[in-house]
Amino acid sequence: MAIADLCRQAGYAEKTATILKAALSEDEVKARLASYDQIKNLCQTAGFPDKAADFIKDDCSVSEVQNSLLALLTSEDETINNALTPKQQGLKPTTSAIDTQAIYSRRNRT
Repeated sequence: MAIADLCRQAGYAEKTATILKAALSEDEVKARLASYDQIKNLCQTAGFPDKAADFIKDDCSVSEVQNSLLALLTSEDETINNALTPKQQGLKPTTSAIDTQAIYSRRNRT
């Protein structure tokens, strides 16, 4: 099957020229087209469906897209502030509500 036909059937007719310039075999073309589908799915799943076209246009690999999407997702995260508040800083450790020594000493007596 012709490379142009493969591209057109997969929905990536605009990539025909790029793929032809790369002189890929038919199996390599099918793998590249499958990676484009993976990129679309990754972007859709991550909530950035509009980014897929740019990644495909730039011939990014699936792993590059995964890294980019992860960076996008984590950039939106807020920094977690786990510092103790002034009120918490003055607290002293309390004893456990459960006295394990007493429980085991009772069990061992019977």
